[in-house]
Amino acid sequence: MKVSKNIGGVLGPTMVVMNITEVINFGIWEVNNPALTYLNGMIIFAAGIAILRAHHQWSRDWTLLVTLYGWILTLGGLFRMAMPRANQLEPSVGAYVVIALLLSGASIMTFKSYQPDRAE
Repeated sequence: MKVSKNIGGVLGPTMVVMNITEVINFGIWEVNNPALTYLNGMIIFAAGIAILRAHHQWSRDWTLLVTLYGWILTLGGLFRMAMPRANQLEPSVGAYVVIALLLSGASIMTFKSYQPDRAE
């Protein structure tokens, strides 16, 4: 649980801020710079791999979110590296649904990571 809280305590707030600022700045994705998209993919991929190396648990509690976000980052980074010229997410109902789901999971992860441990 300590590893989950440590990773979730960094990953959760980062994903919350990232999702909110992506909605605020949706316009920046209108022009795609393949070099920047590739660099972004490398960073996201490395972060995802680092999370999976430290946390690869498939439990039926909130810690599953840490592993799922590790996979989301890994696969998202791989996609951006493999296809840097592909169109990025455009403002649409589907995009807002995906962002809302990611924001919800990140909010839960943040709350659980900063919640005090119960004395047993």
